[in-house]
Amino acid sequence: LGINLAAFTVWGCLAWWPGRIKRVHAYDPNPIALPIARLNCEIAGLPVEFTQAALGVGDTVVFYQDEDLGSASTYWQKDPTSVGVQAAVVRAEDLPQADVLKADIEGSAHHLAGYRHWGGVKVCAYESHHAIERDVMAECCQAAGLRMVRGNPDNPVNDSRVWVRPT
Repeated sequence: LGINLAAFTVWGCLAWWPGRIKRVHAYDPNPIALPIARLNCEIAGLPVEFTQAALGVGDTVVFYQDEDLGSASTYWQKDPTSVGVQAAVVRAEDLPQADVLKADIEGSAHHLAGYRHWGGVKVCAYESHHAIERDVMAECCQAAGLRMVRGNPDNPVNDSRVWVRPT
């Protein structure tokens, strides 16, 4: 979720799990970043299925583009003068089962509480941007039996965390 330019996807497929990734389901509402992600995955020969949508709970959300492609968001409007555009939504309960769940979605990861396949997740990596996102994601990971292996022990609101299933 939040494939952006596909850096995490390319790295994960080629460096962390070479030859082991059968399919990647990639979601991003960003009409500027998505074509670049498609090209990066095509050049790398990766099995990626792209969906131009944002994680959410309604039928559509407002997407706010930012000049920093990594800061575009459906959760907040960084620049109060920017005009958002409607973006399609994918709901957590409709996401396919995944071994690795990655969410870099600028404040919306807490919507993953409705994900139906937490029991099969082996790795969950996400950024948190506010207390609700941080707390909901930690609760989901803990309830799924995952253990945090990366994250600031002071538990700040803004952090990147990685949880894994103990072997």
